[in-house]
Amino acid sequence: MTSIRRPWKRARLAGVLYLAIILCGVFAEGVVRAGAVAQQDPGALALRIREGVWLFRVGFVADVVMVACDAAVALLLYELFRPVSTTVSGLSAVFRLLETSILGLNLLH
Repeated sequence: MTSIRRPWKRARLAGVLYLAIILCGVFAEGVVRAGAVAQQDPGALALRIREGVWLFRVGFVADVVMVACDAAVALLLYELFRPVSTTVSGLSAVFRLLETSILGLNLLH
């Protein structure tokens, strides 16, 4: 009986993590970065960043949380789909983790 319930818990956790990815991504992109965009004026962009430095830090934290949740979702989906096909599930996890590492490297830049 516990083996039947276990996939449901992982699937629900993956769903909650997907929701966190969506919320953090929308906040970081739609609120933080979209509010700072200044067309053809780098000075105005620098001024907006300087005035709202705390907002950019919160946006950075939201991006880090999004990347961490993305890595966790990759591992959870691997576990969920491994009984169907180990090869395809493993390839999917590898590609998703590569995408996550690229996102993390972009955050450092």
